[in-house]
Amino acid sequence: MAGYTRQDSNDNIATGKVINASDFDNEYNAIEGAFSNSSGHKHDGTGGEGARITVIGSSGQVSTDSTTVFTTSNAVVGLGKAGNVWKDLFVDNIKIDGNTITSENTNGNIVLTPNGDGLVTVADGDLQFGSTPITATGAELNIMDGSATTQATVTLAAGDGVVISDGDVMKQALVSDFSVYTASSTQTLTNKTIDANGTGNSITNIEVADLASGVLDTDLSSTSVGDTTLASAKAIKAYVDSGTATFTNKTIDANGTGNSVTNLEVADLASGVLDTDLASVSGSDDTLASAKAIKTYVDAQNTAQDLDIQGDSGGALSIDLDAHTLDIAGGTGIDTSGSGQTVTVAIDSTVATLTGSQTLTTKTLTTPKILENGYIADDDGNKRLAFVKTGTATHYLKIQSTNGSGVIVTSSADDGSNANLELQCSGTGTVWIPTANLTYAGTTVTATGAELNYNDITTLGTSEASKVVTAAASGAVTITGELNASGGINEDHNNGALSNSNQTLTLDCHNGNNFSVTTAANITSFVVSNLPASGTAFFFTLKVSYGGSHSITWGSSVKWNGGSAPTLSTSGTDVFAFYTVDSGTTIYGFTAGQALA
Repeated sequence: MAGYTRQDSNDNIATGKVINASDFDNEYNAIEGAFSNSSGHKHDGTGGEGARITVIGSSGQVSTDSTTVFTTSNAVVGLGKAGNVWKDLFVDNIKIDGNTITSENTNGNIVLTPNGDGLVTVADGDLQFGSTPITATGAELNIMDGSATTQATVTLAAGDGVVISDGDVMKQALVSDFSVYTASSTQTLTNKTIDANGTGNSITNIEVADLASGVLDTDLSSTSVGDTTLASAKAIKAYVDSGTATFTNKTIDANGTGNSVTNLEVADLASGVLDTDLASVSGSDDTLASAKAIKTYVDAQNTAQDLDIQGDSGGALSIDLDAHTLDIAGGTGIDTSGSGQTVTVAIDSTVATLTGSQTLTTKTLTTPKILENGYIADDDGNKRLAFVKTGTATHYLKIQSTNGSGVIVTSSADDGSNANLELQCSGTGTVWIPTANLTYAGTTVTATGAELNYNDITTLGTSEASKVVTAAASGAVTITGELNASGGINEDHNNGALSNSNQTLTLDCHNGNNFSVTTAANITSFVVSNLPASGTAFFFTLKVSYGGSHSITWGSSVKWNGGSAPTLSTSGTDVFAFYTVDSGTTIYGFTAGQALA
């Protein structure tokens, strides 16, 4: 081991020899010295100091080679940690000290170069030049790029700012500063176009001396070929006053204010302008017709003129206006009459109109509409089917013929709502249906009217002659006479109503004859309601299921065998029967069975 020399030169620590404590002490001291931080071995790769240490860390996270210190796992090992940070970090002449990065080279640059299309990203508000924070956004900095991608159309206002160089210092100048600058000094505009008619624009105080050389023409006897000069007032007057002038290619506005052209004669017209024969004229509006030519042409046209007409049948007709008379004849239901220059075409009495009263015979009406209070009458004019509107109802009656099975009458509604079908008679009239002519839900009703009346009970709680069933207002039904039930009579079973708050058991006889209850507490009140009137026998049963060691106080109206009420069983089920004929004044109780399991 590097830095360690064995101390047992006499080979005392050997098999079969006596080993003294001093032998071990010397060895241990030599080993301890080899690891001393001041005099121990250095592992620097030199002779006797041991090989260099290339892997450190509890799991060998850091390793070295001849020129590099590196981690043994990619993106796993960090440099320093919270609370244990490096003081200074020197990397290839770059010093990182806290928040400061410094180049150690004289006049050394610091270059940040992303890889590929990567970017150097600085969050908004996190950049500072010297002691001045940079508040501009990236988009605002890009305006200084000059690239067309940052240009936009802007409507300038006096308060807008423009970036300019002010004595080599970049500043923002107000747009209004430019107006002050241009107004305070004389400017020469070169190759500029000024729109004198533009909104707010004007050019004033122009004098003759301001015209460019050659623009003013002072002699109109010979002028420029192009419209490049202006005539002076003196030159115009001299030219006009010089004598009779011949106007060539000039347009005179005869209707212009103060203008007039008079005493024109036919002879003043240019050659070819006057057209004396209209049988063949110019294809353009460049000639004038003489009065004689117009009369000759019109007379010739009227002589040969006719009227071409065509009816629904008979083909085209030609009426010579000089030789023929147009006759407008009537047809079926149509009369014609003439007076003066007017021909009147009218329908006769055989045609039905929207007004007046007419009789239609053997006519077919396609999707007709009969308005409110209208009706269909017989040949004597008597109403047979009337149409009456009630409020804003949209319901209607639909009569539909079926294929061989008859006619279907349906109540309908355009809005899809439910529509009842009611048959109402006038006064004491009735709806009459012959026997065996009524079907209900597909079943033919064979009963006669008298048989159907057997089920009629005019007033609840009363009996009527020939009526076997009486229904009371309470819902009870009384059958007079014997009741034969070939299939038996079934009755629903009803639980008794038990209230744990007042410990009352109520049996409602409207609900049936058989009741059951599971006790939840001692029942201190036993009530039987809606028993039939006195004189009618009534039986009912009660099944009591064990719900605990409870009791029932039956009350004085309930009479038991021997005068003693039974004690409820401590398990299983008890069944009791009751009988009364006086509407519950006295109720006889019987034990049908106890502790039934």
